[in-house]
Amino acid sequence: MKGCVLPWKGNSLGLFTTMGIDLGPEISRCMTSSSCSSCSTSGSTPTSAPPLPNPNPSNFKIRRMYREYNYLVVELQYPDCTNYEGRKILVFRGVSKQELRKLKRVDPHFCDGKHSSPIARFAPTVEGWRDAKAYARYKRMEKQQ
Repeated sequence: MKGCVLPWKGNSLGLFTTMGIDLGPEISRCMTSSSCSSCSTSGSTPTSAPPLPNPNPSNFKIRRMYREYNYLVVELQYPDCTNYEGRKILVFRGVSKQELRKLKRVDPHFCDGKHSSPIARFAPTVEGWRDAKAYARYKRMEKQQ
């Protein structure tokens, strides 16, 4: 999914898109380059949304974490980001709590680079946190079948 950004149209969009459910062209729009600042400095923004400042991947605080098998659900806060007060809920595969705490940079954008990159994002709400945990449980169950 490199270079694809899915704007939020409801709290559970991340769950549906990562499960491969087609939500149609009016909801998902593809960008021409990766928005991951760790891999690219020329990220683009969707034409339909006003530009918001991207979070500084080196300036974040860990608000909470939840581990489910090989999946880590994390709520991070980027103080210099204005949308959702800079809060992001991310799901990582193969990253432990200890490894995340040691990271100096956490880019919340999807990326195919060699650094740790989220496999899913959710709206930073109570429902988004529940959905992210449910997604991690779903992925665990999927691996066991």
